[in-house]
Amino acid sequence: MVYLLLIVTMIVFTRLFLIKREIKCITRQLQDYNGSKSRKKIDLQFFDKSLENLAYRINENLDIANERLVKQRASEDELKRAIAYVSHDLRTPLTTILGCFQMINKENISEERKKEYLYMAEKRGERLQELLSEFFELSTVESPDYKINLEYLNLNSVLCNTIAGFYEKITKKGIEPDIYLGNENIDIIGDISAVNRILENIISNAIKYCEGELNIILEKRESKAIVIVENTSKHLNQIDINKIFEKFYTGEKSRNIEEASIGLGLPIAKKLIEKLGGTISCSFKNDIISMKCEFLCVENS
Repeated sequence: MVYLLLIVTMIVFTRLFLIKREIKCITRQLQDYNGSKSRKKIDLQFFDKSLENLAYRINENLDIANERLVKQRASEDELKRAIAYVSHDLRTPLTTILGCFQMINKENISEERKKEYLYMAEKRGERLQELLSEFFELSTVESPDYKINLEYLNLNSVLCNTIAGFYEKITKKGIEPDIYLGNENIDIIGDISAVNRILENIISNAIKYCEGELNIILEKRESKAIVIVENTSKHLNQIDINKIFEKFYTGEKSRNIEEASIGLGLPIAKKLIEKLGGTISCSFKNDIISMKCEFLCVENS
């Protein structure tokens, strides 16, 4: 009996010793990890169910912490890029405006040249106003407090009115668009302001880069309303298309004084359509950019 008790006592103390040693090992591994001496997760030499559960939970928390760190660094990098792009895109028109006024204030400058510089300054001022509006709108759309007011909308009518609003720009650029709105009335669930903005942004982008054909198509596929806007462009490539919804992405081939960047219109459209439960995608083939928006349809009873 005494011998059996001694054996049990030795087993218990041995187990306690091993558990205590393993806890010290876990503590040391955590210290190395927190001190950036090692990025290795917790592993065990003595296997005990309770210790295994503890190690699993610690490693789970390490994964969560790593994920948050990656997101934080990505957010910091994005902020740095945003500041750089905002600085560049705002500085370009501002520099031009200041230069125009310096030229206007020079002596012996003709009235005709003054008018030219004033016109140039006005155009750069409009560009500056457009950029500031886009920056403000993007920050508003990304806010969790941004409210969507859902209602039934006739997409045929909304799209038709949006296209009509671009009549002057289309004719000025000499584009003859091919428009197909179909014969079927398509109703969707959406926010009128958001839907208008989405359609305006994708059509504006198509006109901006159009170098030939411009096609606007509305159709219904099962429970989805599809708006497709296609345009020919030889100055964008697949890399531009892959990044076209990224905030502050700059396509080098598209950069000039008039067009400081690809802009924020498409990222804004993407944020808005996602808030409506829809999707937006872009494809590029044979110099044709195809932008596709999908909205949720109202099923007619």
